[in-house]
Amino acid sequence: MGGQRVADTICIVTPSHLAISSRTVKEADALYQAGYRVTVVFGQGDSSTLTAYDATIATSRDWRPKAVNWNRDRRWGRWAFSGLRHRLCRKAWRVMEARFFAPLVLGRVYPELARAAAAERADLYIGHFPEGLAAAGKAAERTGALLAFDSEDFHLGEGAPSTQQAVEVIQGKYLPECAYVSASSEAIGKCLTERYPSLRPVTVYNVFSQPNAGDSLDKAPHRRRHLSICWVSQTIGMDRGLQDAIRAVGLLDSPAELHIRGTFANGAERELKELAERAGVLERLHFYPQIAPWELIASVASHDVGLALEQPCTLNHQVCAAIKLFLYFSAGVAVAATDTPGQREVLELAPGAGALYLPGDYEALAAILNRWQSEPDALAAARKASARAADERFNWAVEGRKLVAVVNSVLGR
Repeated sequence: MGGQRVADTICIVTPSHLAISSRTVKEADALYQAGYRVTVVFGQGDSSTLTAYDATIATSRDWRPKAVNWNRDRRWGRWAFSGLRHRLCRKAWRVMEARFFAPLVLGRVYPELARAAAAERADLYIGHFPEGLAAAGKAAERTGALLAFDSEDFHLGEGAPSTQQAVEVIQGKYLPECAYVSASSEAIGKCLTERYPSLRPVTVYNVFSQPNAGDSLDKAPHRRRHLSICWVSQTIGMDRGLQDAIRAVGLLDSPAELHIRGTFANGAERELKELAERAGVLERLHFYPQIAPWELIASVASHDVGLALEQPCTLNHQVCAAIKLFLYFSAGVAVAATDTPGQREVLELAPGAGALYLPGDYEALAAILNRWQSEPDALAAARKASARAADERFNWAVEGRKLVAVVNSVLGR
């Protein structure tokens, strides 16, 4: 080859749409820009909206997307067969818990993901989520390639016991074989090391691709009639801490507006509105549908405060560093967050950007919001600190370098 190095090939495997796998997209971007040939094998389910977002993301990238589509309208046969297989395997798992069934219990299209990944003949496979790890692990076995895992959550700390048992089977098999493991918070990495003592995960926070600090600093302080508070997530449910927010807004000295964006879980809209009516703030509660991922920063930047309300209902919720935190930093808004190990870890690295309160203590949350409402200079200072955190620390230019360094190391660059 005349001394020239052929680019190593990397295959990233995730069971999710690109549109809700921002960490996968950023990982692919960083590795492609570092000179690797990158393919992302991803699951594409029954959401036409997410599929359209996937297409927009894919056409704006130079790495290669490879969808495993099980959309009912586009791939009816795969949709029907994979659904039946998934149901049967889950029933069989409840009866016998045979290790063979574990990836099929978690991943509706696990076999298809594994075959699509193996066809890439990559030098390194990187799995996301336990079912992505299983598919990447199977592909690595078939091709003799290296394997890695990105732990976006602490998957052993969430879900029903039968789900956790399936996760344990997959992680117990493949994590010891990984060339490296990355985690989205130090707290998640510590949990993995406690469970698998040989692991030393590298922390790569789930930050946004670029800081938006310059715009945010120019905007602060805002002069509004009412404090504008926002919360953003994929799912609006009753286990997301929104009860704290509604009750806190009802205690404020002056009116404030609470803006909530996401898709309702069953019954959540009715219950939250009933709570808001009892708290006397129904007219100040506003709900919005999901928007394209690339529109989120601008949307959040139109508010004053972002809420990160992780609840200690599972171990994963306690140790994760919610992507909301980094969205709020990039948008340059003040942050009010529950005091969980994962969120405390982040806010300690962003001094002045926000405040913590114990989950359920909505009076403490109200005190935080009251201060920002009554002291515009304090709100402006928190917003500037938030934007500074994105500019100086929590952005993908910083976190992407850590990822590229560990991949370079395992591939001998």
